[in-house]
Formats: sequence, C-alpha cells, structure tokens
Amino acid sequence: MKRKRKEGSQGAGNSRSTAAMLLCVLLAVTAVAAGTLYAGEKSAKDDKAQAVSVQNEDVQTVNEGWQEAKYNPLREETDSGITKAVRKYYEERTAQSPFAEGYENLKTYTKRGKYKDTYLAFVRYDMKIKDIYTMAPGLEILYIEPDEETGELCVEEEMPDQETREASQLLASQEDAGQLMTEVQAAYDGAVASDAILAEALSDLEEASAGQQ
Repeated sequence: MKRKRKEGSQGAGNSRSTAAMLLCVLLAVTAVAAGTLYAGEKSAKDDKAQAVSVQNEDVQTVNEGWQEAKYNPLREETDSGITKAVRKYYEERTAQSPFAEGYENLKTYTKRGKYKDTYLAFVRYDMKIKDIYTMAPGLEILYIEPDEETGELCVEEEMPDQETREASQLLASQEDAGQLMTEVQAAYDGAVASDAILAEALSDLEEASAGQQ
C-alpha cells in the first residue's frame, strides 16, 4: 500500500516529463536491468512471511521467495486490477505526449514485489509516433502498488524509496526478465532497420532528450 514517506527520499522511476517519455522508447529496455501485519491468527504460510517495519511505523509483509526467480517467475499478467492500472497509465501518457499517438498491443508481465500486493510490471508495447507509419516497439518497467485511499492498484510515478529501487533492480536483472528485454530490443532494432523515417525520428527524439537532461 502507498505509504507516506519523508520528503527528500531518493526515488527512481517514471516521471511524465517529456525527457522521460523520450527515453522510454530508446532506453527503457535496459534502463533498470544494466537497474498488514495481519491481526488475529496467521495461516502456516503467513507464519513464514517476515514483517518489516517502514519509516512511518506501518508494517508490510514480505512476499516469501520474492527475490528468487524460481519462486517468482516472470508471468504474463491477466489480473484485471493490474491491467487496468497499466492501461490508465498509458492513456495518460498518450494525452500528455507531444509526439505519441498511442501505445498499442500492450502486454504486461509481472514479478511480485518485495512486499505483499506490490508488483514490478514489465510492459511491452508498440508506440505510434505521429506521422510515422512503422510503430516503435518498447518495454517499460513500472512499479505497481495499491492506492492508500481507494485500495485500487496504480502505477507509481516514482519508486517510493531506495529499498524499493534496489529490490526492483534485482528482479529486473534476473534471466527471465533479461530474455524479455532481449526480445524487445531485437524487435526495436528490426523496426528501426526497416524504416529509415522511423530511425530518423527516433534519432531526433534521442537528441532532444539528451538536450533536456
């Protein structure tokens, strides 16, 4: 669940600035990889979970085996709460983008996050750039957790803290996530090689993004 955290805590994630959106297509494939305490009786499974206190003294339950790929494999997501959160995120991205007409063919793959009800989502998509026929394949890594007011799953614009960032980097560095990144990188390279206009447009976007950093 979303937690209130101290101002100034470090975050790394997906801002909706133009620069970040530009980087999404060009660099998201490798950006992360290269990057309640329950009341009453607990079940046997709950007994194995670790309860970890966070800064505001709330308690979160650690997902057992979250850090091991064999217990937390990458899987294509069918949960409506997660897919709804991802669709909403990209609808908002499209509305704010000066160059993207839309994100199509969304496929969401997830690993459970370190804590209960949190997820690291690997979203594969094809981005339609204005006036460019060929779509640009891409992959973005998103952190998803429940909104503290509504309880609905939502995409966090930034990783909430250093601990979450490090846990996400660990999950993104695992072999199954790497295979997905390799597939998307190959699709991206193929699209660029097949369309000189797309290649030129992406090059211009990369230069514009570098100039804004």
